Amino acid sequence: MSVRRSDNNNNIQRTQQAQQAQQTNRNSAPSSTPTTRSSGNSFETGHSRPNFAQPQFSRPQITTQSNTQYVNGRPQSNSTTAQIQGRNLEGSAQLDTQFGRNGQITQQDFSANITRNYGATTINQQAQGSYTNQTTYNSSSNSRGVDYQYNRSASVNTSVTHDYNAAQRGTPEYAAQREAYAQRAENLQTLQNAGNYAAENLGLRTTLAEGSVSSQSQAALIDNGSTFVGARAQANAQGSVTVGTDGVHAQGNAEARAGVYAETAGQATGAYGTVAGSAGARAEVYATAEGQASLDLNGLNAQGRVAIGAEVSADVHGTYTTPPVTIGGVDMTAGIDANARVAAQAEASASGRVQITGNPPTAIIEGEVGASAVVKAEADATIHVGPFSVTGSAYASAGAEARAQGAIGFDDGKLTISGGIGAALGIGAGADVSITVDVGAIGNAAVGLAREGAQAVVNTLDANNNGRLDIGDAAAIGQNAVNTVRDGVQAVGNAIGDGVQAVGNAVSQGAQAVGNAISNVGNAIGDGISNAGNAVKEFFSGW
Repeated sequence: MSVRRSDNNNNIQRTQQAQQAQQTNRNSAPSSTPTTRSSGNSFETGHSRPNFAQPQFSRPQITTQSNTQYVNGRPQSNSTTAQIQGRNLEGSAQLDTQFGRNGQITQQDFSANITRNYGATTINQQAQGSYTNQTTYNSSSNSRGVDYQYNRSASVNTSVTHDYNAAQRGTPEYAAQREAYAQRAENLQTLQNAGNYAAENLGLRTTLAEGSVSSQSQAALIDNGSTFVGARAQANAQGSVTVGTDGVHAQGNAEARAGVYAETAGQATGAYGTVAGSAGARAEVYATAEGQASLDLNGLNAQGRVAIGAEVSADVHGTYTTPPVTIGGVDMTAGIDANARVAAQAEASASGRVQITGNPPTAIIEGEVGASAVVKAEADATIHVGPFSVTGSAYASAGAEARAQGAIGFDDGKLTISGGIGAALGIGAGADVSITVDVGAIGNAAVGLAREGAQAVVNTLDANNNGRLDIGDAAAIGQNAVNTVRDGVQAVGNAIGDGVQAVGNAVSQGAQAVGNAISNVGNAIGDGISNAGNAVKEFFSGW
């Protein structure tokens, strides 16, 4: 296999010039203006053949186109498409890519479709894939959160179709045949509608079989009303078969489930508040089946599905609430509410469908099988104090899925055989915190406090104590004021009288004291003169 590019040297030169132009544009582009750049190329591919006289096969031609959008000099997204065209081959492919702020790939989606035609036989191949590796931050006025997602999925489908009417298509005979089919289908549908009406409204339908069964069983190791430890099993099934002018119809479904369980719950209230909680764990297996079929003038249509699975899980829930405190007539409490759960589940399923009609002759049989497994853990908690609450939550999950499908059908002269497989893998994790304010409760409390303050003022102004404010309160307040002034004047007069009396007593007592002091001074002077005379006399007596 060799690859030959048309005008190879010129293409290389143009590619180098385009790269240089892109680099120049990137350096000169405004920092805040998104820019889009595109590039394209085409080439032919095929087996190298010598230039002999035999005819040459036409070689497929591939055309590609790529567009990249830049923001602030960084790539934000890219879309690349490819078209392939040949003598018996045509197809297309597309790859879309999203980039993060650091230039890493955060998301990719790929799809391709190729069709090969070999006369009356067509082979079609389809492929799809997706990839996500992205962290998202959420922010608002009252919450903050982060979410991480990693997902991969891919699927491939191939179908082969052979057209037995390829030679007749487009001829008058084929068009007449298709018209005849359409007319017969319309006539049969008219009859079927009449049969449906007669069965539904005229009672032209009978039930051949109908019934349902249900059973439950339990074996308990502990069962006291608040706690259960033991095993349970249950099974349910129902079905019916009817025959009437609307055709033959049958349907039914069944489910069986069994497992071991442990569950408990309780609540206690005391002086410090109320505590309540519950916890549970279970491991169970289940199986389900459902199906339905109908046969009428339009043909046969039947479908069904079966599944088996297992699940293991555990969960816990708890609350605590303080006694209420009344503020402004509104009861305020504080507390916490928390939940946690872990679970693992696996399931395998199969489904199928059969459809057979006569106008035009059609027969389709298709089926699908699949298996999946999921593991998840999640928790949340809310703390509240009065009208304010804070809620936090977190989760982590991982899952995988695989499926296969196939079909064989004959429709409008075309026989188609198809099959496909697909697989997916996903991992996720996230956390979130939010704050909530109960504005209504705050408003009600404020109104209550205002009402209590107003009532206190009313109680103060209700001087006559009749429970309301009126003219009597004004008269009583005036009388109280007069009495207060009168009592004040009387108190002042009494104080003045008492003061005058006290001053008079003080003056009298002062005069008495002065008189006593003068008498004492006179006596002291007399005593002094006498003593002095005696002293003089004694002094000169010695001469």
